[in-house]
Amino acid sequence: MERVDIKLYTAVSSPRLEYVAGVVLRDLLGLSFQVVTDRRKIGNSPFLNYSAERLPEAFNVKPEGILSETGIRADDPPAASDGGLMLLFPSDSPSDLPFDIFAASFWMLTRYEEYRKFGPDRHGRFMAEDSLAFRLGFLRIPVVELWARRLALALLKKIPFLAFRRNRFRSVVTFDIDQAYAYRGKGVLRGAAGFMSDLVKGAGMERLRSLSGTDRDPYDVYDYIFEAVDNAGAEALFFLPFGSWSEYDRNNPAGSKIYGELVRRITSRYNAGIHFSYNSGHDGSLMKKERERFARVTGIVPSVSRQHYLVLRFPDTCRWLHANGIKTDYTLGYPSRPGFRAGISVPFRFYDLVAEKETALVMSPFAIMDVTLKDYMKLDVQKAKSVITETADSLVVTGGVFLSIWHNSSLTERNGWEGWREVFEHTLLIGSGND
Repeated sequence: MERVDIKLYTAVSSPRLEYVAGVVLRDLLGLSFQVVTDRRKIGNSPFLNYSAERLPEAFNVKPEGILSETGIRADDPPAASDGGLMLLFPSDSPSDLPFDIFAASFWMLTRYEEYRKFGPDRHGRFMAEDSLAFRLGFLRIPVVELWARRLALALLKKIPFLAFRRNRFRSVVTFDIDQAYAYRGKGVLRGAAGFMSDLVKGAGMERLRSLSGTDRDPYDVYDYIFEAVDNAGAEALFFLPFGSWSEYDRNNPAGSKIYGELVRRITSRYNAGIHFSYNSGHDGSLMKKERERFARVTGIVPSVSRQHYLVLRFPDTCRWLHANGIKTDYTLGYPSRPGFRAGISVPFRFYDLVAEKETALVMSPFAIMDVTLKDYMKLDVQKAKSVITETADSLVVTGGVFLSIWHNSSLTERNGWEGWREVFEHTLLIGSGND
């Protein structure tokens, strides 16, 4: 079928409209489009009218106004449920859609609400419970993708010869190696301090047996991870830390021989990115140093990343990442709740609301994290599996990406994680299509 270009007519264009139209029309629906402000340039092309004037020959979406503004509004957008799907910026005016899909998608994708003043948690993070999506009950629904699907169905009624791309569901398991080993490769001073602490807790012999090679280090579950991932044929991505020791950064030293061997073992088999330190989330100058350490050990200059503790502040963190050569970041999600922080599961470009421009940095959202299910939500194994299944199922209809976060420390079958390998293997089966 011959590809059809669609015109997007608007009275006055803006960077905001150009950006969100790109995500909705091009990235999600696979349409080739052009924004025009002169009706004479529409010609005989099918067109979507995004203006206050209703045009009978066009597909009409009435603009709410936020895309022609600059700055940040203080209030949340109006919302209404329609056919069981929550809509932002609903409209009672004559239109071919009952809401402004471009304004709604822009508000979600840019994390508009996170530019306003909010009450952060102790790590400075915007929490899921404060989000409009959580408060209105649609956090676990990829609303932007569903809105795009609704737009496609409505467009076909007026422009039946349009062809949309069919997106294919895929699953990606990612691993944050916060602490590669519980005891090994920590260095003399940290090892001695740890030994004294373990003596107090009665774990000194375990440390000695691990260091002597008599027993495997408790966090050394890599053979299990590799075998499980490979047997499932899963797409996997590892994030490796190279930050300095701090209260929240307990990774092995970058110069550790045993850690270097593990890193090279992982990067020789799987895709890997850098796990930037907790402190880098508050001081972007640390990213350059950590990225250089990664390159020295692996011979690879990292272009993908995730922030430790998911410390992500808009727009600062994104600007630091972009300035340090990161092309795709995998931090976008909440620590305390599963779901879709930006209402979308597939990668999309970051829009800087302060600078008012689309950037080259790609955000790749995650939906589920092991610690979220066990520690924040206090779920047992069976309930955790149900939440994973429900979340993945919500993406099948849209052809979304089900991205999960796991830690080597959560797959040890100890310290409260007994039984969670079953949850992990359940996730792998969803990804392989054999569940």
